[in-house]
Amino acid sequence: MIVVRIGIIAYSKTGNTLYVAEKLRDKLTSAGKAASMVRLRSETPDLERYDGLIFCSPVNGGAPADAMKSYLAKMKSLEGKKVAVMATGLFPAALGRKQTLTYMKKICREKGAEICGEGSVGWWSFGRERKIERLVEDLASCF
Repeated sequence: MIVVRIGIIAYSKTGNTLYVAEKLRDKLTSAGKAASMVRLRSETPDLERYDGLIFCSPVNGGAPADAMKSYLAKMKSLEGKKVAVMATGLFPAALGRKQTLTYMKKICREKGAEICGEGSVGWWSFGRERKIERLVEDLASCF
């Protein structure tokens, strides 16, 4: 599947998730991809215009933030779309981030998506910037 247009759908309360999502958008556009980012606030992104999607959310009690959970539940079919998921959490321990990624992948698969990648970063982790760079590389390589 050739992915031409990539939508990065991000929710960020503190700016941490947005920081990583912007780095991901910049990486994709510098590689010649048509990538755009939409912040989940009052806007509801139209997913039809994208061939590939990356959903980005902070962890909230071992699940995506409420705004992302609500959006994922309401979105229509993802049939024929490549999807990657990304989570950020405050703590180095990865359990909450893994649960968040599992939750997001399950919803996307149920809606017909082909999951091509996943990743997360703990905000208080040693070597955070290096981990963010690796995460961005990994997710960008999906498309």
